[in-house]
Amino acid sequence: MTDIDLIHERLAPINAAMPQVLTTARDGAMRAMNTMGLPRHEYRALYANNFIGVARNTMPDVLEECDWEIAAARNTLQLVDKDTGLRVRLLKRFAIEGAVPPAGHNAARRQAWSQQSLLDEHPSGKKPFEAVHLVLIWHEEGSELSCAAYLPKEAGRFPHAAKAEMIAKIPVTLPADEFAGLRFDTKEPRQTLTPVRNTVVEHAHIEI
Repeated sequence: MTDIDLIHERLAPINAAMPQVLTTARDGAMRAMNTMGLPRHEYRALYANNFIGVARNTMPDVLEECDWEIAAARNTLQLVDKDTGLRVRLLKRFAIEGAVPPAGHNAARRQAWSQQSLLDEHPSGKKPFEAVHLVLIWHEEGSELSCAAYLPKEAGRFPHAAKAEMIAKIPVTLPADEFAGLRFDTKEPRQTLTPVRNTVVEHAHIEI
């Protein structure tokens, strides 16, 4: 198994969690902004902070039975794979250009933003990806959410985005073919479908 193959395998729980985490985060952040009476397009940083906060609060539930853990810092959402040492950080897409925001002046982030390309080699060592930091970039286009994993390669400098290599696209909505063939034979009670963690579960709704 190559580096890229193993990273894709280790990202599988994150992949499965994103539909629930990102949609919950968006709904929670929008409710918070509405409560404060602040338009999210004018207060982008505050909206992004609320988004990250809700996502961080949602993550423990969806990652309960895997080897990923949440880093202690509460002003960000960083995840660590205990098995390989791989780290990922959730960030909003850079608003000016590109995808990954520049590292800024933080020394740790500048180091994490300056990595070599992943090679098509076999990983070695107890924690082969301990020095690898990926960035999960989420983006909203109207009502649509998207997410992708990037490997930052250069720190960048405002107003220019950091140079980065896309590693994987993370699906946020269930593909249409997951709903194909689903049929219900009964009309009472009425049944609905709710996507949870990339699965479909059945709920009964009783009309009173």
